[in-house]
Formats: sequence, C-alpha cells, structure tokens
Amino acid sequence: MVAKVNVEPDCGNAPKKLFIRDFMIGLANDDTALILDYLTDDVYWQLVGQRSTDRKTDIEIFLKETFSSSVQEMTLTTLITHGDEGSVNGTMTLINGKEYGFCHVFTFNSHGKNARLKQIMSYIIQENIWH
Repeated sequence: MVAKVNVEPDCGNAPKKLFIRDFMIGLANDDTALILDYLTDDVYWQLVGQRSTDRKTDIEIFLKETFSSSVQEMTLTTLITHGDEGSVNGTMTLINGKEYGFCHVFTFNSHGKNARLKQIMSYIIQENIWH
C-alpha cells in the first residue's frame, strides 16, 4: 500500500526542504533504503520518551518494527530549514485508524546540497487517546 502524503508545493529553491519532504515520503512509504541513504554513518536518532540509537543497523530494525507499511496518510504541515538545521511537523494516520502528531528536528552534517542527516530528534504523540 502506498501512503497518501499531503504537502504544500514548494517554490523549489530550498533543496533541504525538498530533502526533508522526500525523507518523510520515504518514511511514510516504508522505503528503508531511501531513509538509510539520507543518514550519515554516525547518525544519532532519538525518539523522545521511547528510545535512541546511533547505529544505522539499529535504525533499520526500528523502522521495520515501527513503520512497516503502517502509515495510511501523512500531512506535512510545516517544513523549515536554515543552514544545517531543519524541522517538519504534521500528522499521520495509521492503517489501524490511530492518529499521531509529530515533529522531527534535523541536524545536517553540512550546509551543502549533498548534506546528510547526522541527528534526528523525533516527537510523536498519539492524538485522540481519550476517545
């Protein structure tokens, strides 16, 4: 199943915004190869309140356990980049109907157009848990 990803069109002059958009589309569609290609070898990824890792092999396992074709729809609300930092927030609905709000804060390994992600701080909160 291909996840529906909603994102506003960008003017195209912000390569890191496109990078983050494509990374998130890869995440929504369980494209582990693409996601791993976007990371440095010494990447540090923390899912705040859950777990963290600094090894690509652990990230690959985490992705398979966590996302594994489970996203039905994702909306990217805001993408922000400046220098070697970026952020995205939005919502996602899983195929089981659960809804989550998220924010990912990224640090790139350089300011250049061929930069990769060296750190990700992820905040993911289940919505509507009281219903």
